[in-house]
Amino acid sequence: MNIDSGVSSWAASIQSGSFTIVAKGIDIAFDTFALLVLTLVTAAILFILRHWKGSLLLGGAMAGDAVLVLVFKALIQSPRPMNELIPATGFSFPSGHVTGSVVFFGVLTYLTWRHRASAKTKAATGTGYVALTVLVGFDRIYLNVHWFSDVVGAAFLGALWIAFSIFMFEYLTLYRKKQLSDAKVGKVPS
Repeated sequence: MNIDSGVSSWAASIQSGSFTIVAKGIDIAFDTFALLVLTLVTAAILFILRHWKGSLLLGGAMAGDAVLVLVFKALIQSPRPMNELIPATGFSFPSGHVTGSVVFFGVLTYLTWRHRASAKTKAATGTGYVALTVLVGFDRIYLNVHWFSDVVGAAFLGALWIAFSIFMFEYLTLYRKKQLSDAKVGKVPS
């Protein structure tokens, strides 16, 4: 028995009626449409609060995440587990709920850490970020709509994408600051 089958069997063994109701709620709260709405609302709030760069980072990172998930699902075409508790369509790898959560909450955590330097805030947001992404990943396995490898792979894919997005954000921010600084002193751009 491989790890995916073992974890799937374990998930089926712990399923209970009351927790399944909660798990279905988590599924709805973090599905693609809910994350799209959360992204648009949060990006709009950031924009209104004049955090234009943060708004662009969130929107760009989430758009890139959506494209990556679609591409990987089309390339790998992994079937879903057969004994799911809720109807799920499409291919299994990677979990869009997990990658979306990793990227969405990762950007919010990054922006908070960038603007709120207190150790308590960083600890609270970091803990919340890890807890939410683990909860979403566990939920996907509990509902048997994804294999364990789908969830782990999605977490890694989301982490790589957020690292790339933040790197590019920082690089472009520094590049723009340098351009503005050079323009103030009259340097000709190279």
